[in-house]
Amino acid sequence: MLDRITALAMKERLSTALFDNSPCHIAVIDRNRQVVLTNPAFERTFANATHTTCHQLYKDCDIPCDDCLVEHTFADGIAHLSKEQGVTRCNKAIFYEAQAIPLLDEGGAVEHVVLISTDTTRTVELEQGLNQAERLANVGLSTAGLAHTIKNILAGLEGGIYMVDTGIAKEEPQRLQSGWKMVQDYIHQVESLVKNLLSYARQSESHPESVDLGELADEIVALYASKANMAGIALSTHTEAGTPHLLLDRAAMHAALANLVTNAIDACTWDPNLDKDHSIVISIKPQDSGARIEVADNGTGISAENQQRLLVTTFTTKGMRGTGLGLLLTKKTAAAHGGALSFESRAGEGTTFRIDIPSTPHGVQT
Repeated sequence: MLDRITALAMKERLSTALFDNSPCHIAVIDRNRQVVLTNPAFERTFANATHTTCHQLYKDCDIPCDDCLVEHTFADGIAHLSKEQGVTRCNKAIFYEAQAIPLLDEGGAVEHVVLISTDTTRTVELEQGLNQAERLANVGLSTAGLAHTIKNILAGLEGGIYMVDTGIAKEEPQRLQSGWKMVQDYIHQVESLVKNLLSYARQSESHPESVDLGELADEIVALYASKANMAGIALSTHTEAGTPHLLLDRAAMHAALANLVTNAIDACTWDPNLDKDHSIVISIKPQDSGARIEVADNGTGISAENQQRLLVTTFTTKGMRGTGLGLLLTKKTAAAHGGALSFESRAGEGTTFRIDIPSTPHGVQT
């Protein structure tokens, strides 16, 4: 057994050794956010500078962080942990996990905060690489299906061109208009196909902002009301009270919701049961940890066999009329916001798709 004096001396030597030799970046910060002490690992990565603010050293920024770990620990005396992104002394981006630990004075008050950070850049880069590889692999798996889709579009364009040519030759305006309408429709399909393919294959820059999901749903209804009415489909929204505004990439979420609504319109349009009063309802609901978007239709539904394959690759239930990229883009968008895409369906009865989004997603990358 070590006596108390020997144990204290050993503890002091151990603390010094750990501080000097730890691979983690360690900085001691005062109440003015000034860094007063750093270890060698910190100095090698960030800078050998004290009496400089933590946000200047870690982020190369003159403005304090909005959600500052150090301030939280000074305020409540509790350790806090988060994932961060900063800039090294060589002006390179660095990802790290930071833990703020209170350092108490003799009276038990928080005198300083020790910020310990671990470099996770390599792990983040590997995860991003795997995600990109997965997207490209799915695109590769769908090449044959896309080629078949393009072939069908070209055949449709040839038919439209033939209608236009014969309409001009025979001076039949109605035939000419029908042929031109066919050409326009198939050109729109080509445009949609290319945009979806590019969006899925690449990592796009996100622009998070506070979004009212109820307003977003209303925009989608206004956008597709005419198409739904022409097909005899009732399209509506329902937003429950208490649904929070969320930090989202509005454009990406708009596209995701639009994909679900157009799929629902197709499901109702192609439903062989003509006795139904077809309807689609977009529901916005609060959740304990965020919000849920639901798109429910009473269309043709999805068979049990097809449900197993629907969100895995670019599988589509639309045959020659679809590529399956729309749902994969929606799934990608949900995951980029820290959420998930799921669905329930019964063949012949309808389908409900759900996007669950947390209220505080870490980083939005689409």
